[in-house]
Amino acid sequence: ALYLGKVGLRTSFIGIVIASANIIATLAQPMIARYIDQHHTPLASILLGMAMLCGVLSVVMFVIGQLPYLVAIIFALLSAMAITMMPFINALTFVFEEKGVVLNFGLSRGIGSVAYALMSLILGYIVSRISPIYLPFVITISSLGLLPILRGFQNDHVGYHQETVKTSFFSFLQHYKLFFLMLVGYILIYIDHQLINTYMIYIVRDIGGNSV
Repeated sequence: ALYLGKVGLRTSFIGIVIASANIIATLAQPMIARYIDQHHTPLASILLGMAMLCGVLSVVMFVIGQLPYLVAIIFALLSAMAITMMPFINALTFVFEEKGVVLNFGLSRGIGSVAYALMSLILGYIVSRISPIYLPFVITISSLGLLPILRGFQNDHVGYHQETVKTSFFSFLQHYKLFFLMLVGYILIYIDHQLINTYMIYIVRDIGGNSV
């Protein structure tokens, strides 16, 4: 919201952009998962391609920063890819376990949360002293940082190879009723989280705070 507001988008349109990103990700995730299952494509290769595309699009987004509606389209695509990558990165955990490598998933997520907190603090100071308009470069740097890591996974042939059992959506719901209810609850919680996360800067500003 901070970045999109800076390039000239209204608050209501920012909501449309964020919603569009989530819709795209919702459609893309099962399609990519199906492709991986059918073609036995290594997860690392898919993630590598998406990271490279994120890096390129972030540079393009910075270059066309004076064209807010084009920025909105690219931002939606970037956000959709980031959302789409998350479950596949988590899936690497199971890939390692299948290969006999024991990982502390909770610790890794905890480290991620600490890194998120520190990065938010750092970016807050940078934005307050320079401009939110340079935030796309953070995406570029992050994408470049992912490339050698994912490339290493690719060289080690880390992939997701699993026999899948085809079933219809309604058959799945009928068989896993409690799991479906849990998913509904999770969706409701995530809606609340997404709303607060998207418009947090406006909440903070309303009580006298800033990006720091």
